[in-house]
Amino acid sequence: MRAWLRKFGSDVYLVDIQKGKEGEGRIVSVSENVKDGQRILFVPVSVMMTSASAQSSSIGKRIRDSGCTVKSSHTWLAAHLMEEKRKQKQSRFFQYTCSLPKRFDNMPINFTTEQKHLLKGSSSLEQVKAMSNELRQEYSTLVEHVKGFDYSFEVFVWARLCVLTRAFAIEKNGRPMDALVPVADMLNHSNNPTVSWYYDNSQKGFVITAEKGINKGTEVFDSYGIKSQRRFFVNYGFTIDRNIFKHNQAVITVTLSSLDPAYKHKLPRIGTGAGGRDASARFTVSPGYRSRGVGRMLSYCRFVTAKQEELNKAPDKFARPQEVGIISIPSEIRALKRLEQSTLQALSMFPDPLHSDHKALKTNVFRNANDRNCMVMRASEKEVLHWFVGFCRAMCDLYRRLSSETTAESRIATFNKMHKITWRKVLGHKWMQSYKDYIDDAVEELIFEH
Repeated sequence: MRAWLRKFGSDVYLVDIQKGKEGEGRIVSVSENVKDGQRILFVPVSVMMTSASAQSSSIGKRIRDSGCTVKSSHTWLAAHLMEEKRKQKQSRFFQYTCSLPKRFDNMPINFTTEQKHLLKGSSSLEQVKAMSNELRQEYSTLVEHVKGFDYSFEVFVWARLCVLTRAFAIEKNGRPMDALVPVADMLNHSNNPTVSWYYDNSQKGFVITAEKGINKGTEVFDSYGIKSQRRFFVNYGFTIDRNIFKHNQAVITVTLSSLDPAYKHKLPRIGTGAGGRDASARFTVSPGYRSRGVGRMLSYCRFVTAKQEELNKAPDKFARPQEVGIISIPSEIRALKRLEQSTLQALSMFPDPLHSDHKALKTNVFRNANDRNCMVMRASEKEVLHWFVGFCRAMCDLYRRLSSETTAESRIATFNKMHKITWRKVLGHKWMQSYKDYIDDAVEELIFEH
């Protein structure tokens, strides 16, 4: 492939490509010492496959002419890729298509039933199922409407996975598009990348430069972006041992019980479900009070635990279940207890406790890379859930301490006194500092304004 790339003007002299260990694919390293800021790879647009060129291709025109709606932008590139691969040596991209993986056994969508069993309790299984359904629907639409679309579903899935795991989001002449870039799409991810990339409109090509000095023979790493463990796992087929904790995610379901005394008054405000049944809301959240979705989840907990007299006294405050603000200390304690209960319910869906996952990862004896990735995936979710359990318990403990004071003045004095000491020392919790946002926003509001 190197000779083919050089023929079209690529600069690939500073990179070596080697086969990696199981689960690593290929490894790209530098063939000599490289300085900070030095260009190590240039790939001209003539050997790149872009979503723009895909829409102008033969199959792209047939898709457009069919009038069918393509739900994913990746489908354009996937269709173009399938067409070029079928041409074999007649394709200008033959060398590139030959370099692509033959199979994607590392992708959860292709896992066996036995492998998926290792993910029991994990929200990643639902993500995988949704991906599978979306691919099936997209494929059925193409088969039904596009003339001559006779590719098998397996080939379509292969092409879509190629695009999902390898495409770059570039901007060419001010137009955003997806692109498959030979060699560049072989770089592995790191949260501490050693290179960066960009599309150069003046040079009409894709450029990779060193972010630091790199010694000869050292693997170079790109960044696929800051993502949750679940997204790395489901969309790329790998996990990060020490992924940034605050970006990991878990799913927590909060339920309004049909046995709630105020059920009939609350249900219409939710606007979903039928009377006589529990009504649930699912939240995909990361650790941290200011993380996306956490505020809405806690608001919903305030709503489902509200008493009838609270609803009667301030109905406007409960008009939007996921936008309920601070009410009172008793109300907040009830909300936190409900969140803890919901989080423990999510943890109970896993057959094994977190400490057993940590022990297995420490021993590090697995049949294959997929088994280990499953373990890292489910452990990351449990860690997030344990964070929320600790958060709820620590904040309830804090409120109980403050509630023991009989006057607002004494509560303020106690609060200020505690503020002078490390919260972690007062409440004895290892994550106390990470709760500071909630303390600053919610606790202070209750103490000083209520």
